[in-house]
Amino acid sequence: MLGPGLDSRPYRLAWPPGTALFELAGAEAHAVAAAALKAAGARVPRACLLRRVAADVRAGHGLAAAAQAAGLRGDRLSAWALQGLPAMGQDVDELAALLAAVGDTAARGSTVAGELAAPSRAAAEDLLAGAGLLGRVMSLPEAAEELDWSEANQHPADAQRWLFTAQQQRLSEAQMSTYSAHVLAAEETDEDFFGHFS
Repeated sequence: MLGPGLDSRPYRLAWPPGTALFELAGAEAHAVAAAALKAAGARVPRACLLRRVAADVRAGHGLAAAAQAAGLRGDRLSAWALQGLPAMGQDVDELAALLAAVGDTAARGSTVAGELAAPSRAAAEDLLAGAGLLGRVMSLPEAAEELDWSEANQHPADAQRWLFTAQQQRLSEAQMSTYSAHVLAAEETDEDFFGHFS
């Protein structure tokens, strides 16, 4: 989960035992959220793990390193929820950098869903594609109609706010590192590594 750090999903959803949850947000947001949740007696489901990861979620600088240091494996499938990004007021370059950092961290085939601010659907799709994410972009009213989500109609439509669900199409940095190591090992043994894939 990536966003302002105030996500309650780790505490209110019935996660399967063994689920590792990572919440990426600024350090100050983590401190506020942790204090409020502790005061409320909130707990993650039994046999689940929540890791709060202090990271730059505005532009994604150091995001991959921080997530990996907390135990997130970039060579394993993961599901990402990006929420609250429009409220952060990122410019287009910061948003593109953040999505690229998610793409560098999420393994190929991982799911990434959330919301983002962009001037048009095409611009939102381009931002996702630039990070290796392929999926569907829809407006809040479109999502409300499709999901029969009446609460969305209580809020004014924002022409620059888009919901999306996408799948990572490129290899993460961790997967590229493994691939490069295999290519190097094959070259050192003079083995026809690529010939095995034909």
